[in-house]
Amino acid sequence: MSGAEVIGQKLEAAVVEYQNLEKEYSKVVNNRAQLQSQLQENELVQKELELLSSDSIVYKLTGPVLVKQDHAEAKANVKKRIEYISSDFKRTETRIKELEDKQDKKRTEVIKLQNAYQDIMQSICLIFLLIAACKATTISGQIVPNWLLFANLLIPNIPKDLAKLTPATKAVLNNGQFTAYIKEDGSFNFFNVPEGSHTLRVVSPEFVFDHVRVDVSSSKVSASITQLGAGYAREGPKLSHPIELTPKRPLVYFHEREKFNVMSLFSNPMILLSVFSLGAVFLLPKLTANMDPEMLEEMKQTQKSMGLGNNGQVEMPDFQKSMMDWLAPPPPQVPETEKKSGSKKKRN
Repeated sequence: MSGAEVIGQKLEAAVVEYQNLEKEYSKVVNNRAQLQSQLQENELVQKELELLSSDSIVYKLTGPVLVKQDHAEAKANVKKRIEYISSDFKRTETRIKELEDKQDKKRTEVIKLQNAYQDIMQSICLIFLLIAACKATTISGQIVPNWLLFANLLIPNIPKDLAKLTPATKAVLNNGQFTAYIKEDGSFNFFNVPEGSHTLRVVSPEFVFDHVRVDVSSSKVSASITQLGAGYAREGPKLSHPIELTPKRPLVYFHEREKFNVMSLFSNPMILLSVFSLGAVFLLPKLTANMDPEMLEEMKQTQKSMGLGNNGQVEMPDFQKSMMDWLAPPPPQVPETEKKSGSKKKRN
């Protein structure tokens, strides 16, 4: 049996004894309160009897009945009762003092056992922490500049290729379980990382970085590029340790509105259909003028038979006349009597 278990058992026994002493102390205190109340009541009765004369009639309550009693006998009974209650009260006071002393000693014993138990448990926890610290590993990384991290000559004493990284840039492990801020040279470190698989990513308001899976064991640290939703058995390209990361693309928060382009009009099918129709209207007469005479004469005959044109030329509809006829108001209606009189005048 270990020392912690022995002290724990002693502590439990001491706590139980202390609780029993508290219960007994509470009972004795309540008993003292009752005795004190009885003593005060009998002393008050004794004072009242002293005020009476020797031939006064005294009654004693016995159950529901009042019994007549001699004055001298009543005074003697009250006096004996006061002496008895006073002796019990003194014994109770002595017992309370003894219980208080025992409580103080037991309380001191419990406190000592608690301190000893806490010291042993703290030592055990410290041992476990030291063992865990021996197994813990440090993960190191470095942000390597590329074409996205251009030089900034306005900020002195900082590597110019990393000058565009803001102080908000940081590396996080397991979505914030461990956090490491990027130093001026682009390096970062995670200390006391336990064994197992972890996810490393760089949080930056300017650039997007790869997500890295980091496997920590007692002997080595291995890293590989991973993607969100990838299975545990799937590993991407391997990375060496310390891990080197480069930004993949800048973060774009606002998209520029597309500018007007004349060529975009020709991608509209309605515009293309209109252009084709207008081309047909203007080019068709020129094509008929250069045709073979025989074919032209044959086409004229066909047009005449179909009523499409006069004098061998293709007639296009008069859109202006059609619109004027459509928009013009209707002609006034002539009454039937005026139509008949007009027809008679023409006959005459």
